[in-house]
Amino acid sequence: MDNLSINKRIMKITQEQKLEIKRLSKEGMTLREIAKTMGINFSTVHYHLNPEKKKEAHKKYWSGLSKQRKKEIAKKYQAYKRDYFRKKYQEDEEFREKKKQKSREYYGRKRDEKLNGN
Repeated sequence: MDNLSINKRIMKITQEQKLEIKRLSKEGMTLREIAKTMGINFSTVHYHLNPEKKKEAHKKYWSGLSKQRKKEIAKKYQAYKRDYFRKKYQEDEEFREKKKQKSREYYGRKRDEKLNGN
């Protein structure tokens, strides 16, 4: 599976899209019409209009996977996150500075704990 397929699987709809789904539903559009209008999958529309079923669907999906498949998905997602943050760190000056500051604070606390014998 290439990075493009991983990105498509991970991609989530925005808060604005969720609100648009609810608005169109209240206007009387069917789930299929909403999906076609917004260019998203029917099951995505159904999922976001039935919040009580979200948790159940999530559990059902994950319980049906083997341990090996769960590990594969986790590894791919970790690789995606690692690549995303590496790229962001290289390209975004503000992000890089925030990460450096957090690192300094973390290791400063660790050093203080070590000196104080905690």
